[in-house]
Amino acid sequence: MPPRVTRHLTPNAFLGVARPLLSEREAEYGLMLAIGSAWARRGEFPSGSQVYLATVDGASGPDVAALMTVPNNVIVTNASAGAVTALAEDLGRAELPVPGVHAPTRTAEAFAGAWNRTRGISSRLTKTLRIHELTRVTPCRAPQAGSARPKRPNSNSWPRGSRRYGRRLAAAWRARRA
Repeated sequence: MPPRVTRHLTPNAFLGVARPLLSEREAEYGLMLAIGSAWARRGEFPSGSQVYLATVDGASGPDVAALMTVPNNVIVTNASAGAVTALAEDLGRAELPVPGVHAPTRTAEAFAGAWNRTRGISSRLTKTLRIHELTRVTPCRAPQAGSARPKRPNSNSWPRGSRRYGRRLAAAWRARRA
């Protein structure tokens, strides 16, 4: 069975189907989640914009999500070659200009290939991006000089040396006022 592309007319309809897929890899698909969620909160798309929201269904639900606001690049989740081809064909039927694709490398290459084949054009790589995800925080054993340190029990509220500096500063201020 070939992949089936479903276009969504509202951000809520799109997120209702795509949110579980996008949330599985939030670091990777955070941009799509943020854009879709902002539109859903406002209840509308940016005024005067052409918007494309689609999902590609697989055996167990949505396998791919795509979002585009003309004139920006289409954003696509990680996808198989068949799903990407179906998506490129559907975007072609929508007759929207696609200046580029923002997707994982293999997906972007597959999309560009499918898009170019149907139009007899070529494309080129202009930018590669990386995603960094913080998964664990390891506290330092000894704090670095000048860094914030938690207050120790039974210590005064001033760091060492600060009380003396404060006294000198107060004395100088009083001397100037006198």
